[in-house]
Amino acid sequence: MRDKFTIYKLFLAVLLSIVIFNVQAQEKKVSGKVTDPIGEALPGVNILIQGTSTGTVSDFNGNYSLTLAEDQNILVFSSLGFISKTVEVGNQQVINVALAEDVEQLEEIVVVGYGTQEKKDVTGAMSTLGEEDFNKGVVSNPLEMIQGRATGVQITQSSGAPGAAISVKIRGNGSIRSSNDPLYVVDGVPLSGSNVSAGGTGAGDLGGTQAQNPLNFLNPSDIESIDVLKDASATAIYGSRGANGVIMITTKRGAKGAAAISYAGYASVSQVRKKLDILSAEDWRNARIALASETGNISYLDHDYGASTDWQDEIFRTAISQNHGVSISGGNETGNYRASIGYMDQEGVVETSSMKRISARINLNQSLIEDRLKVGVNLTASNVKDRSAPIGDGGGIGGDLIYNALTGNPTWPIKNPDGTYYQFSTTERNPVAMLDLYDDRTKTDRILGNTTADLKIIDGLHFHLNLGADKSTSVRAINFDKELLFMPNGYGEIAYTESVNYLMEDYLQYDKSFGESDFSIMAGYSYQYFETSWHSMVAQGFGTSNILPTDNIGATSSDIPDDVFSGGKINELQSVYGRVNYSYQDKYLVTASLRMDGSSRFGANNRYGYFPSAALGWRISEEAFLQNVSAINNLKLRVGYGETGNQEIPDYIQEQVYAKDGANGGVQLVQVQNKDIQWESTKQINVGLDFGLWDDRIAGTANYFHRSTTNLLYYRPLAAPSIVPYGWQNLDATLINKGFEFSLTVNWLNSSDWSWSTTGNFTMIDNVMEDFESAGILTGQLNGPGLTSVPTQVLEEGYASQTFKLREFEGYDANGISVFKDNGELSYVGNPYSNFDFSISNIIKYKAFDFSFFIDAKQGNLVYNNTANALFNKVALAQAKNITYDELNAPRSLSDGVVASDKYLEDASFVRLSNMTLGWNIPSKNVSWLNSPRVYVTGQNLFVLTDYTGYDPEVNTNKAINGIPSAGIDYTSYPRPRIYLIGFNVNF
Repeated sequence: MRDKFTIYKLFLAVLLSIVIFNVQAQEKKVSGKVTDPIGEALPGVNILIQGTSTGTVSDFNGNYSLTLAEDQNILVFSSLGFISKTVEVGNQQVINVALAEDVEQLEEIVVVGYGTQEKKDVTGAMSTLGEEDFNKGVVSNPLEMIQGRATGVQITQSSGAPGAAISVKIRGNGSIRSSNDPLYVVDGVPLSGSNVSAGGTGAGDLGGTQAQNPLNFLNPSDIESIDVLKDASATAIYGSRGANGVIMITTKRGAKGAAAISYAGYASVSQVRKKLDILSAEDWRNARIALASETGNISYLDHDYGASTDWQDEIFRTAISQNHGVSISGGNETGNYRASIGYMDQEGVVETSSMKRISARINLNQSLIEDRLKVGVNLTASNVKDRSAPIGDGGGIGGDLIYNALTGNPTWPIKNPDGTYYQFSTTERNPVAMLDLYDDRTKTDRILGNTTADLKIIDGLHFHLNLGADKSTSVRAINFDKELLFMPNGYGEIAYTESVNYLMEDYLQYDKSFGESDFSIMAGYSYQYFETSWHSMVAQGFGTSNILPTDNIGATSSDIPDDVFSGGKINELQSVYGRVNYSYQDKYLVTASLRMDGSSRFGANNRYGYFPSAALGWRISEEAFLQNVSAINNLKLRVGYGETGNQEIPDYIQEQVYAKDGANGGVQLVQVQNKDIQWESTKQINVGLDFGLWDDRIAGTANYFHRSTTNLLYYRPLAAPSIVPYGWQNLDATLINKGFEFSLTVNWLNSSDWSWSTTGNFTMIDNVMEDFESAGILTGQLNGPGLTSVPTQVLEEGYASQTFKLREFEGYDANGISVFKDNGELSYVGNPYSNFDFSISNIIKYKAFDFSFFIDAKQGNLVYNNTANALFNKVALAQAKNITYDELNAPRSLSDGVVASDKYLEDASFVRLSNMTLGWNIPSKNVSWLNSPRVYVTGQNLFVLTDYTGYDPEVNTNKAINGIPSAGIDYTSYPRPRIYLIGFNVNF
């Protein structure tokens, strides 16, 4: 690690030396201020000495300073959205410049499928977020930057571990079995949607874990904007992959002007926001004494081992993280470039957990052949190293780390007098021993790159080519030391995964204006190839602790056989697509698209699908009857309809499959061929209104949508005379999501000294199953003593997907036994989805200071507290385990069993102060080579107002049954931390 920082320091020292040398070589100095037409300061303006690559950039207050040689006499001032201006220096020492607005450039450009569009002409529903909109602070992937920021987009972290998996749903659930995640497109390359690393092991009763987030390879500092396409009229251009929405990620590019070097870095401290309120050692002893007195059972006086150990304190830590990034960018009239390198070291608040990432990125763009040919290269390379603590999604009776930290006897010592770990039994485990004698590391290397070319054939007609490749390799090594009492033979597991994704797409686009009509016609072809292979080895029986089992996996000495596994899959997607945009008088807008997809994942009878869409837009503000209404500067009505598909399902489900018959030898048929399997189909209607008042002092958008998904894929029992009991089929059922989205931005102040803007987002989604032929599909299995594999959620006609179906708890009888309504009959008691989501952000600037905060809230969402249900009861106390104070004081008998009920279904509504930042732009006008230094402090997850009793109300432990996703269940989850950060940015 020291070598890496030495390289960074050497690199910066060389660059600074070059800059200082050049500065000292100049002979005359010019300074001044750059303003807009009304005299407001313009920061970030490029000031270039004509004929050279030497220049500077105006600071936050519009000031600049530049040194020139005697023979250098002309400065060029340029900035996005303004007309460039050339000024002769002569003998002037102070040159103040006012730049005029470039009306054409000021039109906001957004990224859509296969191209860009002016925002005023967009007819689909989408959210666009730029750097100023992103969540600040410690973020390990792009999705954390937009969590809570876009209407209709629900982002939930599976745990608080660095780089953990994230669930993303755009406008609700779109499937009961297939992936509900959107399609991710990075600089025009659609990603595969599959995990690029292995999930965690189920060995040692820990319970398996989800793979790390596959977007962790992207450095958030390299991202310019994120555009979320939400309705089918916007996503249908992606056909069979657009049913769950599309997230377009665009990375930063260079800009015209002198070479600029930027550094951004931070250091942070993270802590657990709250601990669960379990008994201290002293209170545990008193509770056991009281239990012995109440029952007359003196054995309850046993199991006091003399120590006072807070096991939560032992496994949690104050985590230190750091992030550093350096970039260099620049350009001229014919091209631009940007290159960056970043390093992130993020510690988790659970001991030993961490994520380290080294990433590098380069973007090149060049115009050739008199600006007729434009070529671009985008390349990202990253190395991510994850270290995981022994925490699973659903462990057995022995439990994982959090399980044992919450239930562990607080009088146990951590170690014996001889220095070895105190270990009570194979099922009651020492959490510190679990941490220190368990080693789980994943290394993932990934390269994503694409080359683009745009050829102007004739005026208005362009040919676009995009060639992309995405390759990743991942190795996960999991080790249990033989000193662990519950793994006396030691354990080593190595899992290797390799994935490749190749893309070739090309399209023609023709743009033409006829009088008051503007046409844009696009037609293209795309081919994408995906291949994944994996193999793993598992061995036990290691004779030494001096070498990790996975470093010596062939040297086992026991009779336990080694296991070897391997597998692979290939799928291909070829497509033909087209889109027409038409505008009349710049106020009547029409968009229509059609895509035909062929996927190898589906049966021969349904291999190709057709996905049409159409949308209309009316810019009402351009009508004559509103021209004299000065209060309205933008008013646009949008109506759209489209059909999309979802092909993110397991491979080869349409094929006949044989497997080894372990009981009888030979092979057996396990899956019959089904040539009729097809993708799930989603139809969506959207009605939207965009508005801007008083020159966008107040601006916003509102959308109503109705989304229905049919042909739902399900692995279901097959009726006789089928020779296999289960198979894949499309159900005659419909999943409905409908709702309302509203976003409003108010610019309260905008003066030379002050600016203040507020943005509020509101989302309300209703989810229901219709025409559902099944009596009920079960999911949401529980874990823990007495609860293993008990389902809590159903998918049934007339109810939301993942509706909780439980006994209704009415209290305790006189004997302390739980009483349930209707003798314990199961009832539909709610679902995990919120009634509405709400967020509000504020950005306030005063001269060189800026302050922002972001509040995120949900109302009405329910979470099943599997942790409390399984672990905290009087029986556990009698068994010398720990429990909560609430359970200790409850009128519950030792004879009351552990039963799943709505007693543990908690209202997880919350209001969270997600982010708060205070920044200072340090004055630097007297240092010619230094520009825009900024220091800032940020707090994340500062407080949460909620009645939920677990670690965090936003939680989503994987409790699927037969691949049917669960939602809103919490079991021994990794806590989400509170973070304090200090950062520094500077440009040279």
